Amino acid sequence: MVNLREWEDVDHEAIDSVAGAITSAGTSSTDPAGDPLGLGAVIDVSEMSMEQKASILISSKSFDPKAFLSVVHPNATYQDLAAGVEHLQRSLDSRSEAIRILVEDNFDRFVAVKSSTDTLYAEMRDGLLADSTDYASSALKAQLKLATGKADQVFLPVLENASKADKLRSTLAVFERSKFFFNLPGSLAEAVESRRYEAAMRDYNKGKFLLESKPGQLLPTTPMTVGGSQSSTSSTSEHQKRIFDRVWTAVEKVMGEMRTTLLGQLKEPGRNVDDQEKTIEILLEIDPSEEPIWTFLDSQHEHILDTLRSNHQRLLQHVNEVRANVNASKIDADTIAHELQDCIVSLSGKLSDQVISKASGWQVWQAIWDLVKSLSEAVISSLPAFWKVAKSHMDGKYQRQPPVSGSRRSPAQCRMMALDIVKLYITLISEFFTISDPAVKSSPRDKQSLDPIVGTAATFVPFGTNSLTTCYYLGKTIGEITECINDVTAADISSDTNFSLNEFLVSARWRFEDVLCDLWLRDAQILNHIETWQPNKEIANTTVYLSHIHKFQKNNTSSAYKIATSSGTAEVTGRSVKKTLSPEFTAKITKAFLDSLYAILDGFVPLAMEEPKQSAVADMDKHTGPGADASATLDLRDLDTRLLLVISNLAHMKKTLVPNMITQLEAAFSTTINTDRNTALRVIGELDKTLFNDFIKPKSE
Repeated sequence: MVNLREWEDVDHEAIDSVAGAITSAGTSSTDPAGDPLGLGAVIDVSEMSMEQKASILISSKSFDPKAFLSVVHPNATYQDLAAGVEHLQRSLDSRSEAIRILVEDNFDRFVAVKSSTDTLYAEMRDGLLADSTDYASSALKAQLKLATGKADQVFLPVLENASKADKLRSTLAVFERSKFFFNLPGSLAEAVESRRYEAAMRDYNKGKFLLESKPGQLLPTTPMTVGGSQSSTSSTSEHQKRIFDRVWTAVEKVMGEMRTTLLGQLKEPGRNVDDQEKTIEILLEIDPSEEPIWTFLDSQHEHILDTLRSNHQRLLQHVNEVRANVNASKIDADTIAHELQDCIVSLSGKLSDQVISKASGWQVWQAIWDLVKSLSEAVISSLPAFWKVAKSHMDGKYQRQPPVSGSRRSPAQCRMMALDIVKLYITLISEFFTISDPAVKSSPRDKQSLDPIVGTAATFVPFGTNSLTTCYYLGKTIGEITECINDVTAADISSDTNFSLNEFLVSARWRFEDVLCDLWLRDAQILNHIETWQPNKEIANTTVYLSHIHKFQKNNTSSAYKIATSSGTAEVTGRSVKKTLSPEFTAKITKAFLDSLYAILDGFVPLAMEEPKQSAVADMDKHTGPGADASATLDLRDLDTRLLLVISNLAHMKKTLVPNMITQLEAAFSTTINTDRNTALRVIGELDKTLFNDFIKPKSE
């Protein structure tokens, strides 16, 4: 096998080479002429090299006598060589004679050939081979050029189409082989449009893997031919790289649009938290160096704060408008007493809430409850989901690469963001209800200085509302606040957050107790207005006013207890679970109960001494008209009649009603107020004695 390293073109006629020297004389290297000296030696050149042949063959231009003698006649003597010279001379002479005879015999032929050749040459120079005809090739060249043009015109489109067809077939074969990669931009766009982000991410990772690790499977590589250059292969590689870059640029564009869409979805406030977590995971797969979690947290944080502020501003304006309309209405103590009577009477039926919730000022209370409910729902619906994602981030769930010092935000900011939301919620409600620290005990106030219509110094309370309606709506409101705080506390954001919420809840309870106690006392002071002098059929010689007193005190006491212990709007119904009440709240409610009791007792004196209004007399006449028991016929205009009824009511209160109510209060609040019990009974006794003296004094005179 010949291993060629390089090719070399040699002109043997132009240079003095060995091969030219051998062949130019017209003698072949295989000519068996024998020894030119005639000494009988045989020249064997079959195994000689080219240079050696040229040096020993007498017909070669490179003939070397010394080499000839050393190779052919290395042992010849002088006499042999002298004889050989003579033989060579005779051979030359005989050849010269033969040539001379040949020329003499054919001289005329030589002359004729020379003359014919010269004539033919002259004719060709002047005609066929003239310079103007380019030595007879111009016509041929013209025909060849014309034929070439015709061939290009006819066959070049065919060849070009064939070449294009071959390229198309090759391209189609490549595309068929790499269909997934070249269809990747379209398939990704379709997946993104149909919101199949996980499928899009899977195809993207597959394409990225093929591009980075197995590019040879996408486009075939053209092998380099033996002896060829690498320029063709380099050009093909560059062309393939351009194809890859173009396709992958389209892929990255689609993924960029998908990333923008997903970041936009992270800012959507109403999306399910599980969907948001999936979105964050997909964004981290697209670019692990980014932190899409902060896009979600920042947008949600801002959205929750904006929602709280906007809801508060909108509903606060509504509350002010409704309160202005309600407060503009003319309301007096008799109107309040009449509605209070309706509410107390309804306590015996199943529709008490419907009656109590529609008493004067209910529009304002409803607007206030809507305000609190809106703020609470804004927190409950957003903060737990926000904190769930934030806590996962703090636990390292959404961190794909180790943080670079100083280049990433601290996850601890999540806790502060959640605390901002809680603080804003507390601030907005505290500002509305003017809630302060319950540790700052209510300063002693002159209860008589309170407006008899408003009933409290709290500005958010509507004019003319009664204590039962206030109990109903304050209970609902504190339930909303408690339920919101329970949900936030269950998320376990931080000890500071839980402490702030618990302190706020205690403060809200305390503020609501303040308002309730004020209205409770105000209503107790006008409770005697609801005395209709209707006889009590169950207790002889008393009126139904005593049952109204009992219902009034029981309802307000139990409502105060619920406000202080409410665990939310969805409290368990049925068997009640006794809850521990702090000493401060126990003392406050007990004091309100006793103050209202004394105010009710104070109202007995006007009942006995003042002539009842015409409405009360008419109401009494309905119960003592024709057909009624004669013993029940009473003249309310008679002072003695009223004194005896009041004294009889006080006697029953001292003996039964007040002791029972105090006993129930002690059992409910797990306290003992024997001193206050004795004081209340003593006051009733003294009042009874005073009125009895007023009854018998005129008669003794």
